[in-house]
Amino acid sequence: MPTGRRIGIDLGMTNSVVAVVDDLYPRVLESPEGRPQVPSVVGLRCRRKGRKGGGGEGEILVGSVAYDNWPMAPKDTIVCIRRLMGRRMADPEVQKVRESFQYEVVEPSDGTKDSVRVVMGGEEHSPVDISARILRKMKEVAEFRLNEPVTHAVITVPAYFSQRQKGATREAGRRAGLHVMKVLEEPTAAAVFYGVEPLDESEPRHVVIYDLGGGTFDISILMWAGNVFAPINLQGDMWLGGDNFDQVLVDHALAYVREEFEMDPTGDERFMVALRKAARETKERLTSSMSADLIVSGVLRDKDGDLIDVDLEVTRQECERMIRPLVDRTVSMVEEALENAGLSIEQIDYVLMTGNGTRVPMVQQVMETMFGKDRVLRSESPNHTVALGAAIVAERLKGIRCHAPRPGDEENECGHWNTLDAARCEECGAPLAPPDEARGPEADDLQIGGIAGLHFGIEAADGGFHTLIQKGDPYPTDNPKTLTLYTQAPNQRMISIPVYGGEQLEKASLNEKQGEAFAVLPPGLPKGTAVRISIWLDGDGVFDLSAQLEDGRDLEPLILAGEKDQKAVEAIEQVEQILDEKAAALLAAQMPELEQAWREAYEALRRRDFDEAIRLAQDALRRLHEPVGDAE
Repeated sequence: MPTGRRIGIDLGMTNSVVAVVDDLYPRVLESPEGRPQVPSVVGLRCRRKGRKGGGGEGEILVGSVAYDNWPMAPKDTIVCIRRLMGRRMADPEVQKVRESFQYEVVEPSDGTKDSVRVVMGGEEHSPVDISARILRKMKEVAEFRLNEPVTHAVITVPAYFSQRQKGATREAGRRAGLHVMKVLEEPTAAAVFYGVEPLDESEPRHVVIYDLGGGTFDISILMWAGNVFAPINLQGDMWLGGDNFDQVLVDHALAYVREEFEMDPTGDERFMVALRKAARETKERLTSSMSADLIVSGVLRDKDGDLIDVDLEVTRQECERMIRPLVDRTVSMVEEALENAGLSIEQIDYVLMTGNGTRVPMVQQVMETMFGKDRVLRSESPNHTVALGAAIVAERLKGIRCHAPRPGDEENECGHWNTLDAARCEECGAPLAPPDEARGPEADDLQIGGIAGLHFGIEAADGGFHTLIQKGDPYPTDNPKTLTLYTQAPNQRMISIPVYGGEQLEKASLNEKQGEAFAVLPPGLPKGTAVRISIWLDGDGVFDLSAQLEDGRDLEPLILAGEKDQKAVEAIEQVEQILDEKAAALLAAQMPELEQAWREAYEALRRRDFDEAIRLAQDALRRLHEPVGDAE
């Protein structure tokens, strides 16, 4: 595939923005509707058949049309999908989503409890697939405006995103038809954007990025020196953002309805959606006026079935009184980040304001009071700074160009751009020169560091937490640490390696499982065989893992995502368990055939043909449950 334009995408909780660099300057690309932001909303519009309708064909909507259709299909409209990226059913955050929104969140029928699904139109969809639809929309917006193909992108995520969430975002980009050059943390993207301003670069500066978006809040402290951006401390709250300001106004309006009309409207789904939209619009009007009217008309009915209008005036002073506790929480997190970084307020050179929530006058005032007006930097469009910074990175973070001959065309080179940590070309598979040998006009001139937000490691036999990456370690990891594990039984055939990430050093299970690796061992290994495990973080802060025997044999572990891959592994493990239990009772002629079926299932798993792996494992299970001697 020829290399097309590179773009930056801010995949936001509430809205998404796409930007590109033209003639060294970044610019936001507007949607065909002429809007600089695309709502991060995917919904279903049913086309009714006949006047009495019902059922009918369903059309999947993305962006503004889905947002506009939201009141008509509250249960079939997916909002804030970013909250579910990389999550498991048991995660407390998943339960919060189920309580906060009207669409259904369920355990996947084709996966495991290590992942989730949302229901739209009676069908299950993964958070990755919903996000891929939004990213595909952003790709289409860019291609519409640029009138040329778009192939590469830098996609931003919150600073506190776990490796599972970053990995899920990268996979969503791939499914959207994009080569994801980097998954970039939003505060760093904002800093890169402000970095194009003509500021003095004579010495390093300490910068606070105050990022208050629609659904999340990040506070980051970076060391900024020329083209180098290195995070020092990160804090985040995924349930603190502009949506919470909206909810304050929603609660205020609900109290008004209960008192004025003596009814509780929370069971009316269409009204609640319309009220949430009206609250957001009222909040936005209050950023530039001292009062605004919150109006929802023609939706709610009283006890007698008559339509009633909700119409109340909200002053900025009232609104500020209601949101004060939320703003104070952001200030407390700024103070905590400074303390953790070992910096005083006086040592901060700049405060960069980003995210639509920073338009709120009270938010700007508290930062000016804390740091001084001269040090607080603003953009005309704070909700665009992240996408603009991502576009700058996409343009400058070119990576490694493949100079190998194009397959089937020896006279021309492949020319595909790969990420800086790639060992082989993703397009043709040819080996790539290491980054230090590929430097020059085609290499990265923008150095963006990252630090691990968690400790990463594996569980010891006694339940302890063997950490291989410490919180605050820089990534990508230069020299991965190695830990040796030992097989627990003679002829052990498989090894499962859960990787945990968190801050509880005493016990692995007190932390969140970030992922799990699975590998097959060669037959005949004695108990106590050593297996060397190494874990590292790549340039996106996503962990990878290797497993080798002492003789150097690579076990090629597969890192599971909790989807069909996990289901396939569980089926294969079940075959292994029953093989061990029934080994003595099986006929000698049956064992090689069953062993071969088991191995074929694993090979399908390694090819990522999970459906075939499950089919082969289930077939082996069926034969194992046949009476001995009946199998052909």
